[in-house]
Amino acid sequence: MKVISKMREVSPILLAIFGVTFIVFMVISDIDMQTLFQSGNSAGSENVGTVNGEKILATVYNARVQEAIEMQRASATSQQKEPEIDEEQVRDQVWNEMVDEILLRQEAEKAGVSVSNNEVLDVLLENPPDYLRRPFTDSLGRFNKQQYLELVTNPDRLRDFINPQSGVNPDEAVVKFKEDLIKVEDFILKSKLQENISSLVGAYGDLLSPTVAQLQYVVDNSSADIDFVNFPVAKVGDNEVSVTDAEIASFYEKNKQFFNQKPARKIKYFTFPMVPGSNDSTQFENKFTRVMSLIQKDTTIAGRDKAFEEIFIEYSGITSEFKTVSTLDPIRQGMLKNAVNRQVIGPVNLGDGLTFLRLDERKSGDNLSVKASHILIEFGANKDSSKATASKIMADIKAGGNFEQIAMEKSSDKGSGMKGGDLGYFTKGMMVKPFEEAAFAAKPGDLIGPIETQFGYHIIKVVDKVTEEIKYSEVTLKLNISTATKNTIFREANSAKTMLEKGTSIEEVGKQLKKNVVETDLFDKNTPAIGSKALTLFAFDGKLNDVSAPVEVKNYGVVIAQISGIREKGTTPLEDIKEQLKLRLIRNKKLDILVKKTDEVRTKLLASGGLSAAKSIDSTLDVRSAAGIRNNGFVQGLGKDYALTNAAFTAPIGSMTTTIRGENSCFLVVVKSRVEPDKSKIEADKDAVAKKLAGNAKAMAYYGWMNDLKNNADIVKNSRFFSNN
Repeated sequence: MKVISKMREVSPILLAIFGVTFIVFMVISDIDMQTLFQSGNSAGSENVGTVNGEKILATVYNARVQEAIEMQRASATSQQKEPEIDEEQVRDQVWNEMVDEILLRQEAEKAGVSVSNNEVLDVLLENPPDYLRRPFTDSLGRFNKQQYLELVTNPDRLRDFINPQSGVNPDEAVVKFKEDLIKVEDFILKSKLQENISSLVGAYGDLLSPTVAQLQYVVDNSSADIDFVNFPVAKVGDNEVSVTDAEIASFYEKNKQFFNQKPARKIKYFTFPMVPGSNDSTQFENKFTRVMSLIQKDTTIAGRDKAFEEIFIEYSGITSEFKTVSTLDPIRQGMLKNAVNRQVIGPVNLGDGLTFLRLDERKSGDNLSVKASHILIEFGANKDSSKATASKIMADIKAGGNFEQIAMEKSSDKGSGMKGGDLGYFTKGMMVKPFEEAAFAAKPGDLIGPIETQFGYHIIKVVDKVTEEIKYSEVTLKLNISTATKNTIFREANSAKTMLEKGTSIEEVGKQLKKNVVETDLFDKNTPAIGSKALTLFAFDGKLNDVSAPVEVKNYGVVIAQISGIREKGTTPLEDIKEQLKLRLIRNKKLDILVKKTDEVRTKLLASGGLSAAKSIDSTLDVRSAAGIRNNGFVQGLGKDYALTNAAFTAPIGSMTTTIRGENSCFLVVVKSRVEPDKSKIEADKDAVAKKLAGNAKAMAYYGWMNDLKNNADIVKNSRFFSNN
């Protein structure tokens, strides 16, 4: 790209001004795509893996990992957070990005798809994206394109924007801008290449039939109200049906072509929990005793404040900048809300150790927060009835009823209902408008309602209103696992590995060590085995009965695994899906029985006056109503069953259907009413629907295509670079 290369010499972008805004919106490489993935031919060059034979150089991969880590660190620092960076997660993310980029470029080359100089220049100079426009946009949303282009094409002007008091070296800043311009170019190139490929892959979306668009429009704009009797398979006892091995084998043979599998593996494993040892506990107790003696030496606010300062430095405490109490977790809320300045509180267990908190300062803030509780009564089938219910509850509470108890018993919002209706603190914009307006207009202690929203009728109790912000510090003493303890755990794991390698079965080793041996289900190469990518790599790199090195896995400890099953691409063996097929055949036999039972009930109902007589002939029948359903297979409280919703739109209105056999139930249905769109409206709107469907199809096509591409690619990881989770 000679045009861009020339611009690199004279035209740096002001990414220093963009700062973290730019970092957050981009994940980019250091060099152009062709250089980024070229095979290394020099002696001693290493690669972290290959994609269809193309190497990913370790030097390039590690540089991108480091860059991604620095981006996360800069982002966290800008938001005044303590950086918590999971390096293994970053390494895995970078690997996936590089694999996708290689596959995309390889396929683009095969298809003859490329990105021209003019396409990149058009984005960079004429249509800069939001992350480039934002630093040159004022509070009214006006983009100063002249200033943007002037700085892009005249890097010397950069010096005019650097404050002499800032300590920034103008020459170093210019060099940095040039480096960042290369990154911008590469990012634009990759984005345009993906856009071009996506257009090519999704081209079939434009070929959608007008008939498909019409059918979708009808589904989206039709509704039906039905009464029905549900006969679930659970009504048939397991002792009423049986399935033989011969039946399972016969079903498997007849449907073999549908049972395809990807390469898959199974492992057996046991774990050595990564927990502190007795020495670690002793050290923690000594540390805690010493800290408590400092805190309790002088129990005045000033005395404890002085002790807190000492432990804050020694144990790397954290200070939180000003925030409203409502944004804190409930425990910190309770501890800090009524504290006085410089008051030290604790210790308290916040999940990761014993924490001491200190309220540093209070100030009046600008953002109002409200704490409220509510009781929700959903509309149900009769909106007026629901409102009457809500009004009665309101009257009962005003007459002395217990709000919290009533919320637990009668609120349709079961999540807050379990907590007596408590919604905690919320700010404007977090609740639907009618609820928000009512809650913010009320005073603490007010009971208001019923308030109507899209969810139903709310009775609201306003508990508190605050604008105050606080700044606080905290120190956490953690019971850490020492290096010595970790070494002991790994020695035990290695000893178990040696026993397995000498031929002792994993079950016997587990028995000797009093470890529970677990076998996983089959997993593919993209699935982390028990949450560990390292174990997946091991399973796909090794042979049957190979034993892994000790692997530390989060939430498990140190794991020793043995490959217990290998499946290559092809037809799924019967043994792998035998239980699944058995359950399927049992369900089918239960449905056969249900069809007969449903037919019998239907005969009785027809003789007794219809569906309304269902309870009188059998009080155990599951009689239901469903309003406003669509022909999308979903019925509230029942789940997916297309047979039922299809009946709602095909059966005559007012007549009982014959027995309808669904996936997990049989049904008798009476359609009470049906609303369908006017035919002229269908014709008028079909083009808009077709356009929307085509857009969705294009988006889905690209991601489906990329997923298939990855599944069929020859992707090899060098496990040495991915030794952990």
